[in-house]
Amino acid sequence: MTGQGMLEETGTVVDLRDGMALVETRSRSACSACGSGSCGTSVVSQLFGLKRNRLALDNALGASIGDRVVIGIPDAVLVKAALWAYLVPVALMVMATGVSDAFALGNMMQALCALLGLAGGLYLVRYITGRDSRRHEFDPVMLKIEGRATFAITIPVTDVER
Repeated sequence: MTGQGMLEETGTVVDLRDGMALVETRSRSACSACGSGSCGTSVVSQLFGLKRNRLALDNALGASIGDRVVIGIPDAVLVKAALWAYLVPVALMVMATGVSDAFALGNMMQALCALLGLAGGLYLVRYITGRDSRRHEFDPVMLKIEGRATFAITIPVTDVER
């Protein structure tokens, strides 16, 4: 994937099944890299600990259990997913509110329609971008296995006359 940036994260392969690798990553708080430990955010993040995420990825690289792998998602895909996640639910909420206002429903019914529009938008985004969908453009990919040398060997081929 040349010409575009990748958001990368390192994880550990914890299981292998049917050509898929189950990769576990750990979420960090926004300030976990600071190391100061004296601010309020770091104290709160220490209370809740690290959250572990598990992703089932295509094991095209042949990773083994215990391997540290780098997984990634293109920046453009991340922006597209963020637009889906934030704009679609809010747009459906605003449309539902507008429709309920056009029918001159009361304030409570308008609020209910707004919540139903928001919930419908969240469900739609989950359906379109979810792991069970047929669109795999939002799926992260395994980029490399840490610690393994990745290089290409080129053997020059010459014409030999006999």
